[in-house]
Amino acid sequence: MITKQKIAVLGGGLGSLSAVYDLTSYPGWQERYEITLYQMGWRLGGKMRTGRGKNKRDEELGLHVLIGFEQNLFDLLRTCWVERQPSAASCPYKTLDDAIVPNNGSLFTEWVPQEYRWTNWPFIFPVGPNPYPCMGPPLTGLDYLKRIAALLVEMLFGSPYGRHFLPFVRQMMMDLFPDSPGDQIPTALNPNPNLGDDEEKGLWDRLAGGVFDDWIKVVKELAEEVKDLAEDVLAELMEEVKSMVERWQASLSGEVKNWLAQLAAILADGVQFMLKLFPKLFLLDDTFRHIIQSVSLGAAALKGIALDVYNPKTHQLDFSRIENVDFRVWIKANGCADYALFSPLAQFAYQGAFAGLADGHNQGGSVSAGNILKTLMPAAGYQSSFLYQLRLGTGDTLVMPIYQTLAQRGVRFEFFSKVVEMSPDENGGIGEIVIQPQASLKKGSYQPYELVKGTPCWPAEPLYDQLDPAQAQELQAQKIDLESPWSPWPRPDSGLQPFSLKRGVDFDQVILGIPPAAQKSFMQKIVTTNPRWAQMIAGNHNQAVTGVQFWYNATLAQMGYHHQDWGMAETHCLPNVITYQNPLFSFIDQTYIVENEDWPQGQQPKTMIMFSGYQPGFDDQDDFSDHQFPEREKARLKQITWAWMMDNMGFFFKTDAPPAYPTGINMNRLAPTNPQITGPGPLYDDQWFSPIIAPSDRYNLSPPGNNVYRIAGGESGYNNLFLVGDWTNYGNNMGYMEGTVVSGYKGARALREQAFGLKDHRPYHEQPDVT
Repeated sequence: MITKQKIAVLGGGLGSLSAVYDLTSYPGWQERYEITLYQMGWRLGGKMRTGRGKNKRDEELGLHVLIGFEQNLFDLLRTCWVERQPSAASCPYKTLDDAIVPNNGSLFTEWVPQEYRWTNWPFIFPVGPNPYPCMGPPLTGLDYLKRIAALLVEMLFGSPYGRHFLPFVRQMMMDLFPDSPGDQIPTALNPNPNLGDDEEKGLWDRLAGGVFDDWIKVVKELAEEVKDLAEDVLAELMEEVKSMVERWQASLSGEVKNWLAQLAAILADGVQFMLKLFPKLFLLDDTFRHIIQSVSLGAAALKGIALDVYNPKTHQLDFSRIENVDFRVWIKANGCADYALFSPLAQFAYQGAFAGLADGHNQGGSVSAGNILKTLMPAAGYQSSFLYQLRLGTGDTLVMPIYQTLAQRGVRFEFFSKVVEMSPDENGGIGEIVIQPQASLKKGSYQPYELVKGTPCWPAEPLYDQLDPAQAQELQAQKIDLESPWSPWPRPDSGLQPFSLKRGVDFDQVILGIPPAAQKSFMQKIVTTNPRWAQMIAGNHNQAVTGVQFWYNATLAQMGYHHQDWGMAETHCLPNVITYQNPLFSFIDQTYIVENEDWPQGQQPKTMIMFSGYQPGFDDQDDFSDHQFPEREKARLKQITWAWMMDNMGFFFKTDAPPAYPTGINMNRLAPTNPQITGPGPLYDDQWFSPIIAPSDRYNLSPPGNNVYRIAGGESGYNNLFLVGDWTNYGNNMGYMEGTVVSGYKGARALREQAFGLKDHRPYHEQPDVT
């Protein structure tokens, strides 16, 4: 007879939820164990928490999108969206794919220091062969070749959505990707839709489609004058190409690492040749510069993979060989030119991981070369679109369906339960967990959501009508934030006394999903007696970040942003940036969410933009007795954001900047939650500002050498403690949702094996073993 065990899950972030999802996905799981999840405050999601505020605005802890290669995350969410239907029958969206929107472009902004200006590089991601993300077979070799070809065409000739692109670029994009947004380009942008049908036209005229006839005439005349020079340059260029091809052919018969290294050397030589041939073009032409930067960066990465990562004995890529070196240091050592080290593509690797300030000296950041490459390389295999936005916001699109599914399966959730102490026992495990209750319920269990236009949504505050009336009144009167460690609640006279969970009585196994920065407050008995755990906490690097949202009573076009000017399509290409000016280096148009908020008639905003970035100058504050600290940080964030907006947003909204701030943005365009709020200052204060500073909420970084401090999910050193979250040693060791799901699955697997001797694990998508 199976002895049923009790599993206590501490923390309700994605790692914990993924572990519980996995544990409850096996037939008959209820016969082996029961699961209780303890969560501080009134909602789940960890860093993915969101809440509905005034007018049911979606107010997020931070900016989140889905990436098209996150196979395990998509599989989990699709299952939960279908399974939770009995609890969400009134939701207008029935499946995950109904509730997400593809975005096929991004603006890679670049600072050109020699000219003291920002420039834009529109990057259009070719759409894959599958209609839905992470469904269907993996990409074939031909699919990858088509994708590479499309990106090369785009790099050479620019975005197909720009106002002045050559018509034959559109044709090539359509030929390469018939199902891509390339076939949605309005005919008006193609002056000659029958390109190639007129046999009487010359090559130049056919390529130009009749648009640039005058310009072509001038170029032809100029070409005649410099004909001899042009022929010499062309001859030199062809000789260089011939030499490169011969070198490449000669290397193909050797070891893989040798011909990869030779290819990298050929590309690097090609860059030097082009710079020698056109020495002034690097600064004069953005496209030329981006090509040179990208080839230099790619050649260095290719060389480094060949020489430092590829293992000729196993024929595998061993990224552990470069996990102790910074990405920029590594690519520079392998020949990357200085002008490419801070190019948009290199910046993306740092800013996308919130690592742009991680070096502590404002010199560009710090991130492990091995970890970032392990994470980014599978991204090339996205099957449909590269990026997906969430119609209901992060918490209501991603977290709520998981919660409802797990609740239907029989998982017990204890909200308003703060872990304040964890102690080991003499048997090599966790013996006691102390919980501080934060509120008493009127009756039964807490039901954490409300309906907004039929959709179950997380509220921005607790649903006070379910709480003890006296406590609810005091919590509201004092504006207590039950999710903040700096909260003065509960007071000694509140009647809320801590209680203990005992091993063998209240729990048998423990899943810990609370990150190291927050563990310091309740794991002192472990930290002081376990050197390995102390090293793990000391070696954890994290970053305080920010979330800012603005709602506008104007469209993007009314504010001066026109998609074609930026090389973006009108649909499925909402503007998004990840390499702009610090500290708010990233933003995205999230107007899709507004239609699922609940504004009074006639007051619904026309645009909503969500920003993300760093909380600069944050002083790691472990003195939680300073109850006003979060409010001071919020006030500081408001000041920083105002200055940043007035110094930087005019780059995108050039025609709408106020005269007093010509590089800024018109704050009178902001949409108020109450029509009585007017004027730029009050309108600004009415927007959403979230300093993400709590130890449990900060972004876990992955600097060089960090892997050695991490602990794997099943290697806690305690015989009943299992770890989940992006802070664990789960493989890629970067902070992103797919990785967090994998960490949850690995922690759940370890628990099933060690506690129950089970090895018939549910299959999930594992990245090929590259160690």
